[in-house]
Amino acid sequence: MFAARHLTRHVHRRRPAILRSTGMVVCAVFLTGGVVAPAWAGPGLGVTVNTPANVTVGQVLPAGPDGTFLSITNLATDDGFDTDTYQVDAITFLPSCGQLAGIVNASCPVGAADPDVIRPASNGAGRAGTACAGVSFTFNPLNDASGRYSVSANGVVGLGPHFTAPESAGGVETALNSRRCAIDFQSTVMRMPTLDSRPDAGAQTTQAASASAHDTTTGTRFNELASGAGTVSTTIVAPPPPPPAAVTPPCTPPPGPAPEGGSLCAPAEAPPCTPMPGPAPPGGTLCAPAPIPLAAQAGGPDCTPPPGPAAAGTELCESGTAAIRGKTGCAGSSFKVTVRGKQILRVVFRLDGRVKRTVTKPDAQGLWSLPINPRTMSRGVHRVAATTTFRARSATKPRTLRVTFSRCARAASGPRFTG
Repeated sequence: MFAARHLTRHVHRRRPAILRSTGMVVCAVFLTGGVVAPAWAGPGLGVTVNTPANVTVGQVLPAGPDGTFLSITNLATDDGFDTDTYQVDAITFLPSCGQLAGIVNASCPVGAADPDVIRPASNGAGRAGTACAGVSFTFNPLNDASGRYSVSANGVVGLGPHFTAPESAGGVETALNSRRCAIDFQSTVMRMPTLDSRPDAGAQTTQAASASAHDTTTGTRFNELASGAGTVSTTIVAPPPPPPAAVTPPCTPPPGPAPEGGSLCAPAEAPPCTPMPGPAPPGGTLCAPAPIPLAAQAGGPDCTPPPGPAAAGTELCESGTAAIRGKTGCAGSSFKVTVRGKQILRVVFRLDGRVKRTVTKPDAQGLWSLPINPRTMSRGVHRVAATTTFRARSATKPRTLRVTFSRCARAASGPRFTG
């Protein structure tokens, strides 16, 4: 289904060096199928604007019979006109207007301008099989208040005669497409109309086009002018609302369990750590140490790892031992947490769960230590954990040793009196 169309035909005549008027015949024809074939008196053009009856904002209308096109047809009748050919001189296109009545020569009436409801989305192409096949057309904006376009043909557009011989002498009507130019082009529906051009249900906009041509047949009618105009109204439909956003159900924090039909939340990403040997910035942590290859754990004479028995000529390797020492209770000054033992490979110290130091060599006293300064910490209980890894030859599993201390509030002192 396509929108209702209205056709207006104007007659202008011109002889070389002599300009005269022979009157004007105006006829409005209601069309539903896009084929124009009324009976005109004298020269005249049939102009059709084609747009689907209902379009949606955002829709791109295809070029051609199922979308948007303009057509200009030679409808000249009466002896002296009906066997003449015409050459198209000018085409004007009005893509949208807020009023149907009062449109003249594709010009929107004052106060009814509503541009850019529909906008050409491409230049035009002459449809194959019509009088302008192979001719391209350029849509040039006129930049006026109505938003009109001048449609320029990039070539000669000739419309063949209406009849093979004068109709009064028994001439027959020629094939429609030999005297008709169809210009196919794409359009985009840009927005809803601000002004409703028709009283019908819904919101309508009106499109219009006008064209002029001159007689190119040698004779008494040579160079006489013909013109015509047409309109079409179409209903603009608002785009459908976007689908509602998917709602993600709340998740249960690890370790759960999640309720039936629910899910566990993704674990929080660990904050970036500082590679060994550090130090870590305030609030940061040191990265966990990389495993130490067995080749780097060598030390001492060859021995057999516990529980043995030792191979001939060797002895049983010493098992790993470790003990931790540090201040407990209230701590107001700096101290060290130390680990002493045998077969120790490394010690990773953590303070309140964060890696503070990894020690891979003991000091001169054979201690693996972490300095603590309680004055830089918050008041309350603090915990030091020392994860001790032993050499592989000791066959001793890693151990975590712990020390707990507090930074206590300074005791209040009573006032001193003298006298």
